[in-house]
Amino acid sequence: MGGLLYKDFVAVKGKRLVITMLIATCLFIVLRMIFRGNNEGSIYVFENIDGESVNLFDAFFLFGAFFIIWMGAFLINNWGSAIMRFDDRDKTRGYLFSMPLNKRTYVASKYIFIAIVIYVVFSLFLIWNVTAASFMREGVSMDMLDLVNGFSVPFLSMILILEAFEIPMFLLMGKEKAQMFKTAFWMALAMLAIAWFLFGDLDKIAGFDIDKIIKWIDAHEFEMMLMTVLSPIISPGIYYLSYLTAAGLYERKEVSDD
Repeated sequence: MGGLLYKDFVAVKGKRLVITMLIATCLFIVLRMIFRGNNEGSIYVFENIDGESVNLFDAFFLFGAFFIIWMGAFLINNWGSAIMRFDDRDKTRGYLFSMPLNKRTYVASKYIFIAIVIYVVFSLFLIWNVTAASFMREGVSMDMLDLVNGFSVPFLSMILILEAFEIPMFLLMGKEKAQMFKTAFWMALAMLAIAWFLFGDLDKIAGFDIDKIIKWIDAHEFEMMLMTVLSPIISPGIYYLSYLTAAGLYERKEVSDD
Protein backbone atom coordinates (compact mmCIF):
# COMPACT_ATOMS: atom_id res chain seq x y z
CA MET A 1 0.00 0.00 0.00
CA GLY A 2 2.81 2.40 0.87
CA GLY A 3 4.41 1.85 -2.52
CA LEU A 4 1.13 2.51 -4.32
CA LEU A 5 0.59 5.75 -2.41
CA TYR A 6 4.14 6.89 -3.13
CA LYS A 7 3.65 6.08 -6.83
CA ASP A 8 0.61 8.37 -6.94
CA PHE A 9 2.54 11.03 -5.02
CA VAL A 10 5.27 10.93 -7.66
CA ALA A 11 2.68 10.89 -10.47
CA VAL A 12 1.33 14.31 -9.42
CA LYS A 13 4.82 15.73 -8.77
CA GLY A 14 3.98 15.94 -5.11
CA LYS A 15 7.51 16.60 -3.86
CA ARG A 16 7.80 19.84 -5.80
CA LEU A 17 4.40 21.00 -4.60
CA VAL A 18 5.16 20.15 -0.97
CA ILE A 19 8.37 22.20 -1.07
CA THR A 20 6.53 25.09 -2.74
CA MET A 21 3.74 25.10 -0.16
CA LEU A 22 6.15 24.87 2.78
CA ILE A 23 8.02 27.92 1.48
CA ALA A 24 4.76 29.78 0.76
CA THR A 25 3.37 28.97 4.22
CA CYS A 26 6.51 30.15 6.01
CA LEU A 27 6.51 33.32 3.91
CA PHE A 28 2.82 33.87 4.64
CA ILE A 29 3.42 33.61 8.39
CA VAL A 30 6.46 35.91 8.35
CA LEU A 31 4.67 38.53 6.26
CA ARG A 32 1.68 38.44 8.61
CA MET A 33 3.93 39.08 11.58
CA ILE A 34 5.41 42.09 9.79
CA PHE A 35 2.27 43.57 8.23
CA ARG A 36 -0.27 43.62 11.03
CA GLY A 37 -3.80 44.77 10.43
CA ASN A 38 -4.42 46.07 13.93
CA ASN A 39 -1.96 48.96 13.70
CA GLU A 40 -3.93 52.15 14.14
CA GLY A 41 -3.33 55.18 11.98
CA SER A 42 -1.87 53.20 9.10
CA ILE A 43 -1.96 54.75 5.62
CA TYR A 44 -3.27 51.39 4.40
CA VAL A 45 -6.56 51.80 6.29
CA PHE A 46 -9.57 53.13 4.41
CA GLU A 47 -13.35 53.19 4.71
CA ASN A 48 -15.69 51.28 2.43
CA ILE A 49 -19.04 52.58 1.16
CA ASP A 50 -20.69 51.48 4.40
CA GLY A 51 -18.28 53.52 6.47
CA GLU A 52 -16.48 50.44 7.84
CA SER A 53 -12.74 50.55 8.45
CA VAL A 54 -10.80 48.16 6.22
CA ASN A 55 -7.09 47.42 6.34
CA LEU A 56 -5.49 46.46 3.04
CA PHE A 57 -3.14 44.04 4.80
CA ASP A 58 -6.13 42.25 6.31
CA ALA A 59 -7.75 42.02 2.88
CA PHE A 60 -4.57 40.56 1.39
CA PHE A 61 -4.20 37.83 4.02
CA LEU A 62 -7.94 37.14 3.87
CA PHE A 63 -7.52 36.46 0.15
CA GLY A 64 -4.60 34.13 0.97
CA ALA A 65 -6.77 31.97 3.23
CA PHE A 66 -9.53 31.97 0.61
CA PHE A 67 -7.07 31.13 -2.16
CA ILE A 68 -5.47 28.16 -0.41
CA ILE A 69 -8.71 26.23 -0.03
CA TRP A 70 -9.81 26.93 -3.62
CA MET A 71 -6.40 25.97 -4.95
CA GLY A 72 -6.60 22.77 -2.90
CA ALA A 73 -10.01 21.96 -4.37
CA PHE A 74 -8.63 22.54 -7.87
CA LEU A 75 -5.70 20.19 -7.23
CA ILE A 76 -7.93 17.51 -5.75
CA ASN A 77 -10.25 17.66 -8.76
CA ASN A 78 -7.31 17.28 -11.13
CA TRP A 79 -5.35 14.72 -9.14
CA GLY A 80 -8.31 12.37 -8.77
CA SER A 81 -8.24 11.69 -12.49
CA ALA A 82 -4.51 12.28 -13.02
CA ILE A 83 -3.41 9.33 -10.87
CA MET A 84 -5.62 7.02 -12.94
CA ARG A 85 -4.48 8.47 -16.27
CA PHE A 86 -0.85 8.09 -15.17
CA ASP A 87 -1.29 4.35 -14.64
CA ASP A 88 -2.85 3.92 -18.08
CA ARG A 89 -0.36 6.14 -19.89
CA ASP A 90 2.75 4.41 -18.61
CA LYS A 91 1.11 0.96 -18.52
CA THR A 92 1.81 0.96 -14.79
CA ARG A 93 -1.41 -0.86 -14.06
CA GLY A 94 -0.38 -3.81 -16.21
CA TYR A 95 2.97 -4.08 -14.46
CA LEU A 96 1.32 -3.88 -11.05
CA PHE A 97 -1.15 -6.62 -11.83
CA SER A 98 1.62 -8.87 -13.12
CA MET A 99 2.68 -9.02 -9.48
CA PRO A 100 0.68 -10.64 -6.66
CA LEU A 101 -1.28 -7.43 -6.00
CA ASN A 102 -4.84 -7.55 -4.76
CA LYS A 103 -7.20 -5.54 -7.00
CA ARG A 104 -9.05 -4.23 -3.96
CA THR A 105 -5.78 -2.91 -2.52
CA TYR A 106 -5.12 -1.06 -5.76
CA VAL A 107 -8.56 0.60 -5.65
CA ALA A 108 -8.18 1.40 -1.96
CA SER A 109 -4.87 3.19 -2.63
CA LYS A 110 -6.65 5.67 -4.92
CA TYR A 111 -9.29 6.47 -2.34
CA ILE A 112 -6.77 6.74 0.49
CA PHE A 113 -4.51 9.02 -1.54
CA ILE A 114 -7.32 11.50 -2.29
CA ALA A 115 -8.49 11.37 1.34
CA ILE A 116 -4.96 12.19 2.51
CA VAL A 117 -4.76 15.10 0.07
CA ILE A 118 -8.06 16.53 1.35
CA TYR A 119 -6.86 16.20 4.95
CA VAL A 120 -3.58 17.97 4.09
CA VAL A 121 -5.44 20.76 2.25
CA PHE A 122 -7.73 21.31 5.23
CA SER A 123 -4.80 21.31 7.67
CA LEU A 124 -2.95 23.80 5.48
CA PHE A 125 -6.06 25.97 5.28
CA LEU A 126 -6.34 26.00 9.08
CA ILE A 127 -2.74 27.22 9.35
CA TRP A 128 -3.34 29.99 6.81
CA ASN A 129 -6.69 30.84 8.39
CA VAL A 130 -5.23 31.22 11.89
CA THR A 131 -2.32 33.22 10.47
CA ALA A 132 -4.67 35.56 8.60
CA ALA A 133 -6.83 36.04 11.71
CA SER A 134 -3.82 36.99 13.80
CA PHE A 135 -3.49 40.76 14.27
CA MET A 136 -6.67 41.30 12.23
CA ARG A 137 -8.92 44.13 13.29
CA GLU A 138 -12.61 43.53 13.91
CA GLY A 139 -14.84 44.39 11.02
CA VAL A 140 -15.69 43.31 7.51
CA SER A 141 -12.41 41.43 6.92
CA MET A 142 -12.87 39.35 10.07
CA ASP A 143 -16.50 38.67 9.11
CA MET A 144 -15.40 37.50 5.68
CA LEU A 145 -12.73 35.26 7.19
CA ASP A 146 -15.31 33.72 9.52
CA LEU A 147 -17.52 33.15 6.48
CA VAL A 148 -14.74 31.34 4.60
CA ASN A 149 -13.90 29.32 7.70
CA GLY A 150 -17.55 28.34 8.20
CA PHE A 151 -17.90 27.04 4.65
CA SER A 152 -14.53 25.24 4.55
CA VAL A 153 -15.72 21.92 6.02
CA PRO A 154 -18.92 21.64 3.91
CA PHE A 155 -16.96 22.73 0.84
CA LEU A 156 -14.27 20.06 1.23
CA SER A 157 -16.97 17.52 2.09
CA MET A 158 -18.61 18.33 -1.24
CA ILE A 159 -15.26 17.82 -3.00
CA LEU A 160 -14.95 14.42 -1.30
CA ILE A 161 -18.41 13.45 -2.57
CA LEU A 162 -17.50 14.54 -6.10
CA GLU A 163 -14.41 12.34 -5.94
CA ALA A 164 -16.58 9.47 -4.74
CA PHE A 165 -18.25 9.61 -8.15
CA GLU A 166 -15.19 10.47 -10.23
CA ILE A 167 -12.79 7.75 -9.06
CA PRO A 168 -15.12 4.84 -10.00
CA MET A 169 -15.69 6.41 -13.42
CA PHE A 170 -11.98 6.39 -14.27
CA LEU A 171 -11.49 2.92 -12.81
CA LEU A 172 -14.45 1.28 -14.53
CA MET A 173 -15.01 3.30 -17.70
CA GLY A 174 -11.41 4.00 -18.68
CA LYS A 175 -9.68 7.35 -19.01
CA GLU A 176 -11.12 8.32 -22.42
CA LYS A 177 -14.79 7.74 -21.61
CA ALA A 178 -14.48 9.05 -18.06
CA GLN A 179 -12.67 12.22 -19.17
CA MET A 180 -15.28 12.78 -21.88
CA PHE A 181 -18.07 12.40 -19.30
CA LYS A 182 -16.30 14.73 -16.86
CA THR A 183 -15.74 17.36 -19.54
CA ALA A 184 -19.37 17.13 -20.65
CA PHE A 185 -20.52 17.59 -17.05
CA TRP A 186 -18.50 20.78 -16.52
CA MET A 187 -19.45 22.10 -19.95
CA ALA A 188 -23.12 21.59 -19.10
CA LEU A 189 -22.67 23.58 -15.90
CA ALA A 190 -20.85 26.31 -17.86
CA MET A 191 -23.67 26.44 -20.41
CA LEU A 192 -26.25 26.75 -17.64
CA ALA A 193 -24.25 29.60 -16.11
CA ILE A 194 -24.01 31.38 -19.48
CA ALA A 195 -27.74 30.90 -20.08
CA TRP A 196 -28.49 32.37 -16.67
CA PHE A 197 -26.31 35.40 -17.38
CA LEU A 198 -28.01 35.89 -20.74
CA PHE A 199 -31.62 35.31 -19.74
CA GLY A 200 -31.64 35.41 -15.94
CA ASP A 201 -32.39 38.25 -13.58
CA LEU A 202 -29.13 40.19 -13.47
CA ASP A 203 -30.58 42.60 -10.92
CA LYS A 204 -29.84 39.93 -8.32
CA ILE A 205 -26.14 40.19 -9.15
CA ALA A 206 -26.25 43.97 -9.14
CA GLY A 207 -27.78 43.84 -5.68
CA PHE A 208 -25.11 41.48 -4.35
CA ASP A 209 -24.09 42.52 -0.87
CA ILE A 210 -21.75 40.54 1.34
CA ASP A 211 -23.38 42.04 4.41
CA LYS A 212 -26.70 40.48 3.41
CA ILE A 213 -25.03 37.08 3.14
CA ILE A 214 -23.43 37.47 6.55
CA LYS A 215 -26.76 38.56 8.07
CA TRP A 216 -28.52 35.62 6.40
CA ILE A 217 -25.96 33.22 7.85
CA ASP A 218 -26.34 34.79 11.29
CA ALA A 219 -30.11 34.35 11.00
CA HIS A 220 -29.68 30.68 10.07
CA GLU A 221 -26.93 29.87 12.53
CA PHE A 222 -28.46 26.55 13.58
CA GLU A 223 -28.80 25.30 9.99
CA MET A 224 -25.23 26.32 9.23
CA MET A 225 -23.96 24.57 12.34
CA LEU A 226 -25.95 21.45 11.45
CA MET A 227 -24.46 21.44 7.94
CA THR A 228 -20.95 21.86 9.35
CA VAL A 229 -21.47 18.99 11.79
CA LEU A 230 -23.20 16.56 9.43
CA SER A 231 -21.15 17.11 6.25
CA PRO A 232 -17.94 15.50 7.62
CA ILE A 233 -20.05 12.53 8.74
CA ILE A 234 -22.15 12.02 5.61
CA SER A 235 -19.39 12.60 3.02
CA PRO A 236 -16.98 9.94 4.39
CA GLY A 237 -19.90 7.51 4.49
CA ILE A 238 -20.66 8.14 0.81
CA TYR A 239 -16.94 7.95 0.05
CA TYR A 240 -16.62 4.57 1.76
CA LEU A 241 -19.70 3.19 0.01
CA SER A 242 -18.18 4.38 -3.26
CA TYR A 243 -15.00 2.46 -2.46
CA LEU A 244 -16.88 -0.75 -1.64
CA THR A 245 -18.87 -0.48 -4.86
CA ALA A 246 -15.87 0.42 -7.03
CA ALA A 247 -13.67 -2.32 -5.53
CA GLY A 248 -16.30 -4.99 -6.07
CA LEU A 249 -17.05 -3.92 -9.64
CA TYR A 250 -13.37 -3.50 -10.48
CA GLU A 251 -12.56 -7.03 -9.35
CA ARG A 252 -15.36 -8.38 -11.54
CA LYS A 253 -14.22 -6.19 -14.43
CA GLU A 254 -10.67 -7.52 -14.19
CA VAL A 255 -11.91 -11.11 -14.05
CA SER A 256 -14.12 -10.60 -17.11
CA ASP A 257 -11.27 -8.89 -19.00
CA ASP A 258 -9.00 -11.81 -18.24
